[in-house]
Amino acid sequence: MTQMTQDTSHASLRTRPAAPADLPRLVRIINAAYSIESFLDGTRTDLEHLTASLQTGTILVLEEADGNPLASVYAEVRGERGYLGLLAVDPAHQGRGLARLVVEAAAEHLRRQGCRALDISVLSLRTELLPSIAASALSKPALRSSITPAPSATAPAAIAS
Repeated sequence: MTQMTQDTSHASLRTRPAAPADLPRLVRIINAAYSIESFLDGTRTDLEHLTASLQTGTILVLEEADGNPLASVYAEVRGERGYLGLLAVDPAHQGRGLARLVVEAAAEHLRRQGCRALDISVLSLRTELLPSIAASALSKPALRSSITPAPSATAPAAIAS
């Protein structure tokens, strides 16, 4: 699944499923993106975890035309529900709307596989991210979503229908 973005300021970006060869670079991007989270002990992911993720779902990569990865998100089909997690944007490229682009691409990917609803995990201490992620997911009319906060500081918050 290669998808060119519609936004002209992002016209040279594309999304595609990650291949095993992409995983070492994605581990670095994901861990760098989560390194600002002082409530996390250690790193967010590793090569073993991402490799296992490819067995149950898809990691979508948002990249520049030259193949340089900028952002990623994990997507998994769970019956008629889709799940998104492990959203990360390279810190050098944050603030450019890339999270929105990769979430929109992932929501479309899941919709095409028959998902009618979407669950999104977000670290609950990053509640400022929920409105923009929800808006991105809701831009796909075939998916229903609502925000449900997590009960504890370290548990994931979920956007679910």
